[in-house]
Amino acid sequence: LTFPAGEKNKSLATIQSLHESDVVSRLHRKSIVLVLGGGVTGDLGGFFAATFMRGIEFYHVPTSLLAMVDSSIGGKLGVNTALGKNMLGLFKAPKSVFIDPLTLVSLPLPHLQEGLSETVKHAILSGPAFFSFLEKNVQSIMQYNMNVLEELIQKSISIKLEFVKADDLEQGKRKFLNLGHTFAHSIEQAMNYKNISHGQAVSVGLVLAAKLSRNKGFINETLYQRVKNLLHAFELPTTLKQLETNLDADFILTQMSKDKKKQGNKLPFVLFRGFGKAMLIENVKKQELIEVIEDSL
Repeated sequence: LTFPAGEKNKSLATIQSLHESDVVSRLHRKSIVLVLGGGVTGDLGGFFAATFMRGIEFYHVPTSLLAMVDSSIGGKLGVNTALGKNMLGLFKAPKSVFIDPLTLVSLPLPHLQEGLSETVKHAILSGPAFFSFLEKNVQSIMQYNMNVLEELIQKSISIKLEFVKADDLEQGKRKFLNLGHTFAHSIEQAMNYKNISHGQAVSVGLVLAAKLSRNKGFINETLYQRVKNLLHAFELPTTLKQLETNLDADFILTQMSKDKKKQGNKLPFVLFRGFGKAMLIENVKKQELIEVIEDSL
């Protein structure tokens, strides 16, 4: 089963086309789905398996760095709707995840960079050791050094698993994994998923979250600059201006108001007081958001 690539195709229409394909007529409740590809493939393939005949087993074989370190881990499956990103979804873990880092060699550098933004997120959430590891190995990572990449993947997965095992349905600690993503998802939606990858949006989102943490006095300028400089070293965008978009702060905030994490009139933001010290903040004022967004445009 195949489908067009890209976040814009992570939709109900694609799911319907998968369910109605000729191959599906030969499947049954004991069939197994092998999901081979990147993050969008993982979401769609897993969603298909989880909804076919009320759910059949599936295995993830992630082939992109983002899928290896993030989207294949934790059992989150979702598709986008007109209301927002991943608005329709469920939790169902794959039977197993099989990762071969050598598949990364087949991908151009932008695909590697996309996954690095999620790795930086995990480093911020875990503590200074992994962040320092990334800082020291930028060149080796960008040159596809397999020994370094293998260690990076293992460390990143272990960090995410700590949060998932403690809170598999995202009722508490797992929410910290949304660091930078409230900004990122609103940027993706505002750009209609065009001319931007999820990893690029997360990179900008992490910088905005770090800037908001700094502005609120949770972190100092040095820590903020380390986050921004590491993402820049990985040649990822760190400002909205670099995305060459005509967005404005109000439109981004309009998209943000549709975020599925919203509770009543409150939209919680994941900020941090230091490496390994994330926290959930609900009293972020609109003007504070406008300031960090406009400073990035």
